[in-house]
Amino acid sequence: MYDVGIVMPVYIQNPVYLRSAIRSILMQSYAKFTLVIVLDGVPSETKKLIQEETKGDHRVQIIVKKENQGIAKALNAGFDQLLQQSDIEYFTWISSDNIYYPMFIGTLRDALKEAPRNVGLVYSSFRHIDLEGNCMQSEQDLVNFRKSLEKPKEYLLDVDFIGVSFMYKKQYAALLDGYVLEPVEDYEYWLRLTEHCDIKYVPLELIDYRVDSTHSVSAQLHSSKEQHRRWRYAFNLAKHLARIRRKIPFEVTVIFPVSDNTYETIQKLDTLLDQSAYPPFYSNYKIEIYDLTPDTSAIPVLRPISDPRITFHAMPNRNEKEVLAAAVQNITTPFTMLYGKEKFPSNPYVFYNLILKHHQLSKIPQYYKDVIATFEKYPGVISYRRSSEDGVPISGDLYQTNTLQQMAKNNNSRAIAKHMIALPKILVNSVPKSGTNLLTQIIQGIPGMEQDRLDFYYHDENYSFHENYRELLKIQSGQFAVGHIPYHSNLAVECKQRLIKQIMIYRDLRDVAVSWSHFISTMQQHPLYPAFQNRIKSREQRLLAIIRGTKLLPMEIPNGYEGDTYPNIYEEFKPIYDWMHSPDICSVRYEDLMKNEISRYTTLLKIVEFLWSDLKQLQLEKHDIVRFMEQNINPERSATYRQGKIGSWREEFNQEHKEAFKRIAGNFLLELGYETDPDW
Repeated sequence: MYDVGIVMPVYIQNPVYLRSAIRSILMQSYAKFTLVIVLDGVPSETKKLIQEETKGDHRVQIIVKKENQGIAKALNAGFDQLLQQSDIEYFTWISSDNIYYPMFIGTLRDALKEAPRNVGLVYSSFRHIDLEGNCMQSEQDLVNFRKSLEKPKEYLLDVDFIGVSFMYKKQYAALLDGYVLEPVEDYEYWLRLTEHCDIKYVPLELIDYRVDSTHSVSAQLHSSKEQHRRWRYAFNLAKHLARIRRKIPFEVTVIFPVSDNTYETIQKLDTLLDQSAYPPFYSNYKIEIYDLTPDTSAIPVLRPISDPRITFHAMPNRNEKEVLAAAVQNITTPFTMLYGKEKFPSNPYVFYNLILKHHQLSKIPQYYKDVIATFEKYPGVISYRRSSEDGVPISGDLYQTNTLQQMAKNNNSRAIAKHMIALPKILVNSVPKSGTNLLTQIIQGIPGMEQDRLDFYYHDENYSFHENYRELLKIQSGQFAVGHIPYHSNLAVECKQRLIKQIMIYRDLRDVAVSWSHFISTMQQHPLYPAFQNRIKSREQRLLAIIRGTKLLPMEIPNGYEGDTYPNIYEEFKPIYDWMHSPDICSVRYEDLMKNEISRYTTLLKIVEFLWSDLKQLQLEKHDIVRFMEQNINPERSATYRQGKIGSWREEFNQEHKEAFKRIAGNFLLELGYETDPDW
């Protein structure tokens, strides 16, 4: 039984390194494995080399991708194939430039097999080698490194210590949505995986890890400041999302007032963000940036240096004292630091140790009650201040937030009035059964947004003068309306003139058909309800009627219904999908909101950026708006929610359904990107 599945993604690689990596795997002492090599848009000479090295080995499967799509998609392609192979119980993936010791697979497999059932991931130590294959560590370095990797899984929330030598159980991999969030796709995956299982460390070197080889991801990330920022953003986003999932609140708020947009200010922000990018990788702090420039010119300069923990505030022509008075009253974290003109703690360990000092002192309550802050007395030396010391808050000191708030109160500081969010007018439009309530909950999550009392569920294409649509055009800032509204050029023009922002949600029309066929049987006012009750009773017949349309008998035709035929699925909903071609709306896919956390986060950001072209109007940063939106999602609050599954049509379509759908709306699926092959 071949119970180990291995994926090797390959793009551009030094042929010497690639050949060594492949041979080291094929010569493993434990030989019962399947190796899937994903050729991710590789050059022809690379493909030829791989075919030569693996020729005749029945354990090797090759997936050829014409275009390079990145390591995450390559890994997913390989593991999707392995997930279908029932004998496989264990997964790992390997790089195309490392060297794998003969006992690599067998050792990790045995460790997983012998571990308690709740252990789903094992990992080992590894050696660092240079481009020529020479070991870069002394014996003592190797001992120290080996010891440093043994940590409880909770430490993963700060640092990725799993490394490059690992194996995990297929049963836990099946619970996840695959790899996402390059270039930290492995780290982000471990964070999600370890929410379902425990880990075990094997203190042996099983791999030679080639440090920064020419074509490696790590070498690319070191190539420029922009690449470093890209990695840092993804690294911090992975941790931020994990803390949201685990309901772990921030521990520290850093208040950062800026009075210019100079290079020095940019450097200070980079220094602040790098506190979580280097050992000890502490990241449980959020950053409140206050732009004090007269024209709020600092925010556009700093905003591209992105981080999910940052919130921007525009406070033109204010001073630091006013900022502090306004900011501290709303802080909810236990600790607060003012980051001003003085130097930040000299290195990341100092920042972390300032927090540890607080925790140590707090174990003596009668003593700690007089401590207001910890600070760096000399480079690397931590001390603390007592409440008896006078003066205003000092930049770089880490304060207990409650004492800082008391200091502000004692100095008669007044909080500056909050900036009101410039709330838009919003039309939530949707194809029925495509996530209307999901999108409604998302918009309701925006602070201050209220739903208009009217719903606009009409399918009459001659609605341009319909009284209800005139009511729609009257909605005010801070209101949103909901409807299933077909496209009409006049309405598009009217909405644009009245600054009504339309967000449209759509879904795979096959899933719409399935959900619609279930829903109509509970909806007495629907034109098909009488037919479903009296004549079209089986699940298969109802779904076919939705797809093809159907003739209505005289006694089934509701009062006011024009004609005696109910349209097919394409005719019924294509007029609503036509809004997608309008350049003035934001269209989102239901699947992108439901697929995984990263996809949902990205889609919600898209909505926020569509609603506010000028983010300086916000009192909240866009990431905060996204958080409010996400927290308001609760499918159980929807009276019409059934399952909401992606691809549920596969469970309900038979061959007749498929053929009918292909004839009626097959090209439409290709147009929307739900299929790439008409013979799906």
